[in-house]
Amino acid sequence: MSSMTLARQAHCFRSCISAILALCASVALAESESSSHTECSASGARFAIGEMYTPDLAERARRAARAQEVRIIEPGGAYTTELSPKRLNIEIDRIGIVRDLSCG
Repeated sequence: MSSMTLARQAHCFRSCISAILALCASVALAESESSSHTECSASGARFAIGEMYTPDLAERARRAARAQEVRIIEPGGAYTTELSPKRLNIEIDRIGIVRDLSCG
């Protein structure tokens, strides 16, 4: 092999390694950002307490709490005890007024 061919192969190898490392770094950053934004924070949705429950209110509260999903908790309902840090629980009373919010 000529030294020119070896130089091209070395350049190609370095370029490939650089591209792979850049891709790994961007994937790690994206995973880090997405995991930090999926933790629910009920305090951001406190505006919903005392309001009449509607699907629109639930969606606004979900976004404000940075939750991925919403669970409505009604009096007398049966619910799993499974906790999800990505879920906003909206507790409503018998007439549909939001009484409490929590994550889990």
